[in-house]
Amino acid sequence: MKTITVEGHEIDVLTIRNDIHTPYFLTEDYTSKKKDIQKPKVVLKQNIYTRINDTNTPINRTADVDKIEYLWRKRFGIHLSVEEKVKLYLSDIENWVYDDERAILYYRMEPMFTIEIKRVDYEEKKCQSKRSEFYDQLMIKKGDGFTWEEFEIKYANIVIYTHWVDYLDGGRYMIAVPQHKIISNKSVRRDEMYGIYYYDNSNFQGLVNKILIEHYPGDSREILKSIFNDFIIEFNSGTELKKFVNFLDKNVELLKNDKIFPKLVLDRKYEMEDFDAIEYVVAKKIKWLYENRYLKLE
Repeated sequence: MKTITVEGHEIDVLTIRNDIHTPYFLTEDYTSKKKDIQKPKVVLKQNIYTRINDTNTPINRTADVDKIEYLWRKRFGIHLSVEEKVKLYLSDIENWVYDDERAILYYRMEPMFTIEIKRVDYEEKKCQSKRSEFYDQLMIKKGDGFTWEEFEIKYANIVIYTHWVDYLDGGRYMIAVPQHKIISNKSVRRDEMYGIYYYDNSNFQGLVNKILIEHYPGDSREILKSIFNDFIIEFNSGTELKKFVNFLDKNVELLKNDKIFPKLVLDRKYEMEDFDAIEYVVAKKIKWLYENRYLKLE
């Protein structure tokens, strides 16, 4: 609800967005408060109103049953494609169930939707070593105690999406591998390659991470807060990410000016190789710029 003023008159504008939270209705009757009307109009509680082309549902009636059915089908995603349903169900964090013995999560309301953790045979894939990033060393020494495995989002055993999860501290914690984007790659020097580490909570990877944090045994949420929070950024949409990337592109020189960053941001306290330590510090710089420069401009 927003109030705008036009020629000295206040107008209340109610915006109802085209989203999945239909149908909309009142929980109490609403009566017109105009004093010059002999029979005030009443918008009835629990009535569902629609507008089809240029025709409204009469104020003393509710919409036709086929219109109401459509609105409820929209709410529960019944009219969606499989890919659209996956995103809707992943957003319903609370209704996922984790089966530790089978390393699988399933959606309680429609169990044919699953997230399966698949053990990777690195020898079979002809990998010289297991996959890792600098953050795998934040809880351990010399790269021991973590494992990357693949996960698959499936519907009726058909793979919809696949990516990686990261078991930390010998499997006590599990997260979806953070998303990574190179901001500036114009130089071959490692210390001038700027990588942002983030979760976009509107896409599969970000949503899967929320589900793992909520349902995997242990307290991954506290680990993310205490160790990962200094370099991982959470966005609510791809649009938010794009805006911040544009900001960094225009202000990339800030990353070279160590004087503006607190000592804690520049600290390489973990026992990392220079290759990883540089990437870690750069990621912390970007997170600091996001919180202390970018958000203040928004």
